[in-house]
Amino acid sequence: MSRSARESRSRIPTSSSAASDRCAGGLAAAPSYLAAHGVPEHPADLARHDMLVYNLANDPYSLRLSQGSTTQTVRIAPTLDSNDGQIICGAARAGLGILIQPVYIVQSDIASGKLVPVLTDWELPLLTMNVAYQNRIRLPAKIRVFSDFLVDHIRAHSDTGIWIEAT
Repeated sequence: MSRSARESRSRIPTSSSAASDRCAGGLAAAPSYLAAHGVPEHPADLARHDMLVYNLANDPYSLRLSQGSTTQTVRIAPTLDSNDGQIICGAARAGLGILIQPVYIVQSDIASGKLVPVLTDWELPLLTMNVAYQNRIRLPAKIRVFSDFLVDHIRAHSDTGIWIEAT
């Protein structure tokens, strides 16, 4: 394979030292939580719900949701915040509230019925997942191959439409 063919196949941008893709975020809760507390119908409804928040996100206590040209920002006071997404997912599965997580993290719980997406007609800002490496200059082939494998593997094991290739 020629160098230009390898470079065009690679998802590693030529101007940086990271490969990245973008992913949708989502809101979801256990059926038991929604049965007890009701299903939010509008972003403002989230202020009265028990929210489970990943506290290392940018501005984790303010949600910006969009629907077409309409954008709503909702301040939330979490019932639980954690820097561990698995704790948040476990709390949501236990019926403790509505979580805010990237869709790739909760896709299997949604598929199995353990979690139910809410406010699906509203979108959270896209999240970026990066593969970082020290330097693009003289990048070892094994780093490029690993980056390509990682992106391909994650996409192959995710539901269609979760990942949007970064430009």
